[in-house]
Amino acid sequence: MRKPTRTILALTATSLVLGGVGAGAAVADDGPMADSPAQELVVLEPDGDQAGTYQGKEYSVGKVVSRGPLTLRYKPTSHSKSVGHVRPDHRIAIVCKVRGESIDGNDIWYLLHVKEKDDRETDGRQPRDQSAASNSEDGEDGEDGAEAKDRKDQKDRKDQKDRKDRKDRKDREDREDRKDQKDREDREDRKDRKDQKDREDREDREDRKDQKDRKEHKGAWVTARYVKNLRHVEWCD
Repeated sequence: MRKPTRTILALTATSLVLGGVGAGAAVADDGPMADSPAQELVVLEPDGDQAGTYQGKEYSVGKVVSRGPLTLRYKPTSHSKSVGHVRPDHRIAIVCKVRGESIDGNDIWYLLHVKEKDDRETDGRQPRDQSAASNSEDGEDGEDGAEAKDRKDQKDRKDQKDRKDRKDRKDREDREDRKDQKDREDREDRKDRKDQKDREDREDREDRKDQKDRKEHKGAWVTARYVKNLRHVEWCD
């Protein structure tokens, strides 16, 4: 007699959880899909069995011995959200160990190394003297010497005024250029100070988060039940 379709689907789902991983591995591997991150963490995989250092942190080496993919947990408990997987027979870089949820009688959990996933141009116009340089005095038009002298004096005063006006304009332009340059420098200084403060605030937040995560033992954890130690593992602080 044919089994109902729903029964077949239920049996298939159960076999995927329990049969593929091996005895007891479903406790470490299973997890609700809603808790899975949008992007899985990628853990460091050592080339050999020797301990080493990654980003200033020492690590020991272990080997995954589960029959199926071993789930990485955010905290040392199978009830924590899944943050990735490590495959059977792969080597893993172990930072330290803590006691957590007991899996098949083993309450040791390993913290794994995770791989880490930035003018206004000064007007060059030169003042040009638009005045005519005429110093001639011609008395052939019937002008007397006094009138010619008056015209010359007026011209000299006009030339002097023009030179003063040009100098005043140039002084104003120079002052405006200096002011504009100072304003730009002030804006750049304020921006640099703000950027530096933002960087410092971001670094402070990251440091506080790292400290909080270390205190709460958050990261990429696997149960020691399905990991074979190839080197001694230190306890976490």
